[in-house]
Amino acid sequence: MQTLEVSLEKFSHNKLNIISVGSGLLNSLKRVKRTAQDYGVRINSPEFFEPETVIDDSKTNYRYISKILLKKKGNNFSDARNNLETVEYELIKKAEANGWRLCSTTPIGEKVSSIVNTAKIRPKFMLSKMTDNLIDKYFGEELYDMNHLVRLIHDSISLFQLTEGQKRFHTLLFGPPACGKTSVLLKLKELYEQEDLKLRLEQDNGAELVERVTVVDGTSFTKAGIIADFVNRSNEQAISEIFLIEEIEKCAQAPEALSWLLSVLDQRGQLTKITFRQNICLDTKIICWATSNDIEKLKSILSGSLYSRFTNQYHCTRPSIELIKLILKREIKQIPGGNIEWIDRAIDLGKNVIKTNDCRVFISLLSGRDRIMTKEFKDDLIKTLEKINN
Repeated sequence: MQTLEVSLEKFSHNKLNIISVGSGLLNSLKRVKRTAQDYGVRINSPEFFEPETVIDDSKTNYRYISKILLKKKGNNFSDARNNLETVEYELIKKAEANGWRLCSTTPIGEKVSSIVNTAKIRPKFMLSKMTDNLIDKYFGEELYDMNHLVRLIHDSISLFQLTEGQKRFHTLLFGPPACGKTSVLLKLKELYEQEDLKLRLEQDNGAELVERVTVVDGTSFTKAGIIADFVNRSNEQAISEIFLIEEIEKCAQAPEALSWLLSVLDQRGQLTKITFRQNICLDTKIICWATSNDIEKLKSILSGSLYSRFTNQYHCTRPSIELIKLILKREIKQIPGGNIEWIDRAIDLGKNVIKTNDCRVFISLLSGRDRIMTKEFKDDLIKTLEKINN
């Protein structure tokens, strides 16, 4: 028999009767009963514990914990695992609607006893020498008008480092495509890794650049993808301290991984996770950056539970025309024979012919080089658009 222990938590400003607090969770279990029956999973009655007092911002909260045991008979470990996780996902989704959220998930049985490795993720890199001046210098020529945002993101990383991962405030950048969300984070990744290398070179002349930020796309967020990658990295002791998820709202396409992601993003510090397939215990002390093009879709995932894990939320807007001109001026320098006159022409064609304010489109038009100034280039654009529209 394979079993899965699911721990849930709920906070209240008032100390309440355990029975009244647990009524919502009991209703959630009733809603999951049909799914559990379909998968041959038995759900034990939840075990409730006396609340613990939590002081948060000078306010007293009471934290209630409940543990629920899921059981599945059968010798096929893979099938049992999938059935248990399916019921677990449904349980968490229903519990979230009643104010409960996942604390941890612990598989119990013979397979767990064969754990072969414990990987600890720790903020190993040192960024104490980074200053506002360094950030301004590094970003001033690359990402205009983003320094204020970079400093806010860096503040959370500094606290993460100083507290050895105990304080983890995850960052979400949201807004329309082509407003610089990913560019900011990738540039910050580059800065961190270069500064990290400089500090390590002071101690070891043979030090090499180490990846400190793992970058993934929301569409790759599946059990077979990202979790397996974590396991492989843990075997090599190569897990990054910062995790960047692009277009995180696409994680909705992989619901089987969402409960795992919620646990990894828990802000209260150390969480131990055990994967069924690899039998490796992961101490998931990481901090997460994420981008989203569709904030409403993100809010709808698990009743907003995933969205709420990101306490640092910043809205990015499309750059102004003045800022676009500065960006195009930077791009011109990278094109052989680049001419400053192309900038106004690219913006004019983009706005009036292609009907867009997307900076990426303006940049792509620069590939026309000298031809961008001709009537022939404009006619080619118009004919191409007519064929697409027809």
